Amino acid sequence: MSRKKPTTRRKVRDHSQRPSSIALCMIVKDEEDFIGQALESVKGIAHQIVVVDTGSTDRTVEIAHEHGAEVHEFKWNDHFGDARNHALQFVRGDWVLILDADEELMAGTCDDLRDDLNNARALGLRIPLIN
Repeated sequence: MSRKKPTTRRKVRDHSQRPSSIALCMIVKDEEDFIGQALESVKGIAHQIVVVDTGSTDRTVEIAHEHGAEVHEFKWNDHFGDARNHALQFVRGDWVLILDADEELMAGTCDDLRDDLNNARALGLRIPLIN
């Protein structure tokens, strides 16, 4: 009696069926003066906002919540890569946009970015920011 091995199929994304999604990812601490502007600049493009807070004592977390962000805590260990990896585990998008709290997308960038995201040949994008 022979047993058949189950076949494994990889799902290939067909970009013609639905637009690509983009998630914003930020690592922050005490950025209440800037985070609102940064989050406002991506509201037309980001379907998900992931903010990892490394110990803010100001209104940073509150402002992030006001803009619809998922806020996750991370105890700072002097390794930025560890904080970034912690943030990335929560992302549910086809693409990830990583911004600092004092950066924002330039006006008019969202439409161009949305078009570029659906280019099946794109492996990555470089976009202009305001810092």
